[in-house]
Amino acid sequence: MVQLIQPSLTRCKKLRIYCFFSFVLLTVMFVIGGVAELYAQSCSCTFTSRPTGGSNPAVREWTDAATWTTSGGAGCTGKTLAGPNDCVVISSNVRLSSGTVNVLGVINNSVLTVTGANTRLNVGPVGASNNKVYFISGNSSTLSVINAAIVDVWGGWASANNGNTIAVGGTAGFFNVRNCGTVGGNPNLFDNRGTCDNINAPLSNTGTLIYCITCAACADSSIQRQSAAPPGGQPGCIAIVTPLPITLVSFEAFVQQHEGSREPYVALRWTTAREIDNDFFTIERSADGENFKEMQRIRGAGNSDAVISYDIADTAPLHGISYYRLKQTDFDGSISYSRTVSVQVNLSPASYLSVYPNPDKGNGFFLNMKSEEVRLLAIYDLSGRLQEFCTNFELTSQGLRPVTSTRLSKGSYLVKVLFTNGQTAVRKLIVQ
Repeated sequence: MVQLIQPSLTRCKKLRIYCFFSFVLLTVMFVIGGVAELYAQSCSCTFTSRPTGGSNPAVREWTDAATWTTSGGAGCTGKTLAGPNDCVVISSNVRLSSGTVNVLGVINNSVLTVTGANTRLNVGPVGASNNKVYFISGNSSTLSVINAAIVDVWGGWASANNGNTIAVGGTAGFFNVRNCGTVGGNPNLFDNRGTCDNINAPLSNTGTLIYCITCAACADSSIQRQSAAPPGGQPGCIAIVTPLPITLVSFEAFVQQHEGSREPYVALRWTTAREIDNDFFTIERSADGENFKEMQRIRGAGNSDAVISYDIADTAPLHGISYYRLKQTDFDGSISYSRTVSVQVNLSPASYLSVYPNPDKGNGFFLNMKSEEVRLLAIYDLSGRLQEFCTNFELTSQGLRPVTSTRLSKGSYLVKVLFTNGQTAVRKLIVQ
């Protein structure tokens, strides 16, 4: 921050005119839209966005010098874009869509959009966070942080009233306030207003925004407010400090059916907005939501800032409720997991019939069926000769056990089951 230079008393006595104008220059302030006062002595230069609409562009680009008018001292003449010691006043629709920009202060009285995975807006003294206000959101202003962009306030943030909106469209962006937020009144840039007492509800309409407002002055908790963990993600203050190797926008499972087929399948789809060193995804499935097994691997994009969609099909789903999750693996072997999703799959008995244990050690076998689903069972040897015919079954804790009169000798057999719905299924059984 540019330090305030005080004129000496001796010099003032001798050069009263000089000191008078120096005093005016160093203490002048002006009101922006009746919301916030910008103190000239703390900003090297002030950049104010030009109007939009009509013959002007609908949206002004931050990185276009034609977007700004410049005021301040002699050093501001000819300066085209705001730098780390400058302040910015958003008076029209402005968009920042690429690169990293560092400024000392921002007053947003209109619409500011920060978008793109490679886009970062640092506001305040980077690396030296304090509780002064460096970002002010004026009445009816909108800050939109989307598509994995980052707005990082190195100090305090103030909302002129509770009606201020941070609107989010597209995929999630990150909004980080390192030292408190304030609400209400007419906040000024560089005020010491970042306290616990005046945090009310500075965020509204946050949508998918990932945000964290930290306040070191609070005795109870250093974290005042943060976004809840999104599906497959982490709470705001963790996600911003330690971003995940991927930004997972969605992970969903649907039961679908091929045309002409009686059996359903499960379609799995997920979308990422950013991938960092992402080697591959592993799709895992579980019958109970606790014990997962690998089902398939899909190669990741490595490093990408694009929105990427993936999909696979589980063409041999489990009957009943199935659980799915994504395991993401980095090039260095680090892993992270998505949330778990579940679907209800209603298969015909013939499609999910299982005979177990297989091989049978000579103690008998079971079916994963209910007694009312099975009408009869026949066992054949591999030459087609009938070995056993069964219409009686016993339901046990291990499954449905056929009640047979003879014990099968060692060898391979075909077990044919006729279901009460008229369907049949055949499974191979080995007896040892």
